[in-house]
Amino acid sequence: MKSMTRADLTAERARASRKRWNKRNPEKVAAQNAIYREVAAGRMPRIEKCTCHFCGEKAEARHHMSYSPRAWLHTVDLCRNCHSEIHVL
Repeated sequence: MKSMTRADLTAERARASRKRWNKRNPEKVAAQNAIYREVAAGRMPRIEKCTCHFCGEKAEARHHMSYSPRAWLHTVDLCRNCHSEIHVL
């Protein structure tokens, strides 16, 4: 059997970590999937084409203000700095 490289081990750990996170956060996974479906269907712009809601810089993330099913599509486009600030509040 072939031994795993360091990169393989790192990737395997990342997959396992993501799988655990998904299992612990089903409501967040469902909200993310709803956004992915809207973008894929062309009903919501890709994040690369959006600007930050607060500072106007290039947006890098969509922040869910709530994870209730009625609010899955209610997001705020944010740059990295503003997204970090939101989580500090």
